[in-house]
Amino acid sequence: MQRFAMLALAGILSFTLVGCSSEHEETMEDTIALLNEFADELSEIKTNTDLVDAKPDLERLSARLKDQVDKAKKMEKPTAEEELELEKQFKPEMERAQARLKDEMKRIGDALGMEAVATVGGMMAGATPVAPAAAE
Repeated sequence: MQRFAMLALAGILSFTLVGCSSEHEETMEDTIALLNEFADELSEIKTNTDLVDAKPDLERLSARLKDQVDKAKKMEKPTAEEELELEKQFKPEMERAQARLKDEMKRIGDALGMEAVATVGGMMAGATPVAPAAAE
């Protein structure tokens, strides 16, 4: 299930790396900030009670992430050159945010079990239009 959550995240990120205008840069920055907020929220989860308490905040973040995906899907596809420029500009930050999120998901899985990871992953999956089978 942790793999499912990471596939969902990959789907989200694939829809945010588009365009090369300030609007697209803003979308990338907002997405990275949301991923970091998600990781911050997950870092506070130490027990199953913490997970239950965090669920409303995680659902709110998931809804915001879904909005980011929807916004990115409506943007024009960038040229190859624009896409390379965006990747160059945002890849390091995006990789750090992804790594933080992955580490927190792993920590939660180790501490609370795969059911907790499934709970979080299920919320994140609602933010991506990519089905797990299609992403593999």
